[in-house]
Amino acid sequence: MTIAGLAATGLVIFGTTSASATPVRGFNIKNVATGKCLKFNGMGHPVTAEACDVEVQQQRWAMNPDGIISVAAGNPAYGPCLLAKKGGGGDVYVNTCNFDGWTPGFVVSSFHDREKAIYANPAAGCYLKVSGSDAVCTPGQTDEKWWMAIYG
Repeated sequence: MTIAGLAATGLVIFGTTSASATPVRGFNIKNVATGKCLKFNGMGHPVTAEACDVEVQQQRWAMNPDGIISVAAGNPAYGPCLLAKKGGGGDVYVNTCNFDGWTPGFVVSSFHDREKAIYANPAAGCYLKVSGSDAVCTPGQTDEKWWMAIYG
């Protein structure tokens, strides 16, 4: 398995798109146990999980040049980034990649299409999972903490 290391800074503004607009590139992040995908809900808001839809731009993510997971509709070099609280985990948020007290350091074991992978955040000491409709980061790797990138 290849593990990506991570770091960066960023900000995004979402606009509306017409039905004929080119889809946002990137991938959905789907939880294997629940079948739900991560959804960006705006800067500084918790990430949620809902039924997967590759046409929903708020569900599309990207790996920026430094290996950080960011919102696909954002700036590919700056994010905004998927964050977990340093040393505590808990709810997962999207904000600027260098947001104080938070870390964008999710290490992903595979970004291959539909390949089962682990999304961990060593600096926060946690693994990404779904709890109800929320994306959270909690200690210990269990079956409900497996994910896959869906590109199509």
